[in-house]
Amino acid sequence: MKLRTITSFISSKLKLLSLSITIGLFACAISIFAFSSPGSNQPPNGNPTFWLLNGTNMYYSGGNVGIGTTGPNANLEVATTGSMQLRLSSPGGSYRRIVFFDNATTPTKYNWEIAENEFGDGLFLGPSTAVGGMTFNTLVGFSIFPNGNVGIGTATPGQKLSVAGTIESTSGGFKFPDGTIQTTAVTTVSGKRYFRITLKNGTSGQTNIQLAELQFYDANIGQWITNNMTSDSVPSPKVVTYTPTSYSTSLGWKAFDGAGGTSHYYDGYMTSVANSVLTIDLGAGNVINATKYRVYTSSYGDGGGTYRPTDWTLRTSNDGVNWTILDSQIGATVPGGSYLEIDTTTS
Repeated sequence: MKLRTITSFISSKLKLLSLSITIGLFACAISIFAFSSPGSNQPPNGNPTFWLLNGTNMYYSGGNVGIGTTGPNANLEVATTGSMQLRLSSPGGSYRRIVFFDNATTPTKYNWEIAENEFGDGLFLGPSTAVGGMTFNTLVGFSIFPNGNVGIGTATPGQKLSVAGTIESTSGGFKFPDGTIQTTAVTTVSGKRYFRITLKNGTSGQTNIQLAELQFYDANIGQWITNNMTSDSVPSPKVVTYTPTSYSTSLGWKAFDGAGGTSHYYDGYMTSVANSVLTIDLGAGNVINATKYRVYTSSYGDGGGTYRPTDWTLRTSNDGVNWTILDSQIGATVPGGSYLEIDTTTS
């Protein structure tokens, strides 16, 4: 009886020991599977507290995280040997953005964001409206849109660059569509909007005078002006008018196309009418303070000086109605394929 009781006791203890070993092995298997199975994140030394849970959030409490690298040198480093792409994707919502956030208990800095589609269909970079805030300010930010328009201080740029504020150039100046560069401030706005030359005579008579190019020196900006016309009214707002000519390829605008001395008479304005008039209107608000000008001619028939102008009168106006003589020449000699420069302050 005592032997049976002892045997029964030992048997029950063995069963309990076997159950404990089984549970332990099962827990170990779960741990190994959780941290060592393919595709999982395995903590160093199998430490199960490497990633921590806080409700439905998981976080890492120290060190750097590397993707594609075993030695990250920042809080998060993503490395690859080829091209790289980081993607923020969402099928809905009003924006996708990255926020640079001051998470101090008492913030002292403005937060910044890079956001897409938050302010129209564009990409925005700008600060919060207040220190530590999460409302962002389009009035001081930078925006770029799919049509290529860029806005500074505005999220609705109407041009390739729209700036809501003062523009400053610390070097280099500003380049304009006609190719001229303004490097100094205009200290005076004196000048004229309209310029008109009357071609009175030339080396081949009154009805055969060629003007390859007419250029003006603008004392307001200290540069020669080439108008770079490609037609009677391009670039706008400039407009060229002239006495019609029988030379169909020698139109008036060619005297303002930016090409200097040429080799052919048709590479400029070729008049076929006595006392032909050629006028350029620079457009509203545009003036040139012409203290010098150049008359270019072609080298066509250079041996005999064919078609070169000799007599002309240059006038200016602010309204296109009342004209003032700026300069007048009789018997001038313009070198073939080159120009004659005249100082209007001494002529």
